[in-house]
Amino acid sequence: MSGTMSNRVSLLVCALTIAAAAIWAQGRLKQPNLTALDYIEIQQLMTAYGHYIDTCSNNGYDYADLYTPDGVFVDKW
Repeated sequence: MSGTMSNRVSLLVCALTIAAAAIWAQGRLKQPNLTALDYIEIQQLMTAYGHYIDTCSNNGYDYADLYTPDGVFVDKW
């Protein structure tokens, strides 16, 4: 994905997050009820994120796969 495209995707995600937060703050969007399993899965995702971003295991594909099965990691350093 080109730099311009990834910037647009990041901007879109940010805008949607802000819009959802504003709607939720106005009380029009219900806060989801999370189960114990949800909290465990979130904690596992956070742990995996830190590990995979630090190690870049599997050429970064382990990190990219956290988001989507066909995710791609592009190291621009």
